Amino acid sequence: MKNLLLTCFVLIAGIGISHAQCKGFAKKKCLPDMKPYATSGKINATTMRPGDKAELMVTFNSDVEYRLMVCGMDNIKVSFKVMDTDKNVFFDSEKNKKNYFDFNVASTQQLIVEINCEDKDSLTGITPEGCISILTGTKSKK
Repeated sequence: MKNLLLTCFVLIAGIGISHAQCKGFAKKKCLPDMKPYATSGKINATTMRPGDKAELMVTFNSDVEYRLMVCGMDNIKVSFKVMDTDKNVFFDSEKNKKNYFDFNVASTQQLIVEINCEDKDSLTGITPEGCISILTGTKSKK
């Protein structure tokens, strides 16, 4: 019973440490590239492996300029698309060769952010795993 409790504690502590490390990575590597856009300070970060996919539904308001950034650790390759709810693609990071999208919307709407973690050549043959961060920043229209 003690071993089971110890194992559960170690697993829970490991998850917390991993999440904290991802937030630290995002603050150090990603936040500086958001300038001149202001962020809320909320950092969405997670760990992904090649083949993983995630979708987020995000509401964007009119009369605001946005920067949406997805960045990942160097050991993994990450790409993202921004689509409307009908899956029409507005931005594809693979085609645009950028990890951010600067835009505004004519009227308040929800958009889908699809994030893909792709295979990246590994010299060790070990499946890489790394932190991914999704940040949104705003700046007022002048």
